[in-house]
Amino acid sequence: MNGKIFTITLDNASVNDNMQDHLKTHLRVQGNLMCDGEFFHIRCSAHVLNLIVQEGLKIASEALHKIRESVKYIKGSDGRMLKFKDCFEDARINVSVDLNLMYQPDGIALI
Repeated sequence: MNGKIFTITLDNASVNDNMQDHLKTHLRVQGNLMCDGEFFHIRCSAHVLNLIVQEGLKIASEALHKIRESVKYIKGSDGRMLKFKDCFEDARINVSVDLNLMYQPDGIALI
């Protein structure tokens, strides 16, 4: 097993796909790949992390939308805002931060 390549990690550029195919073929012919190159190419770790985050955001998007709409509703009326603050006081929760909405190109985010 000494001197054999098990895996290679590249960035997300499509030209690397072609390069790794040629390199894999060359190394396979020379017998320099472990597991016959089955695990030779693994996507860029940043790309994999991005895919995980995107899936998580898809799952959380409905809840985030409901939170944003709730904040807009509460802030839409002074009476609702006072009642909201009273709820915190009744629960003995010290709140030093106000509800704020920050506008972003893709929607509204809570800050």
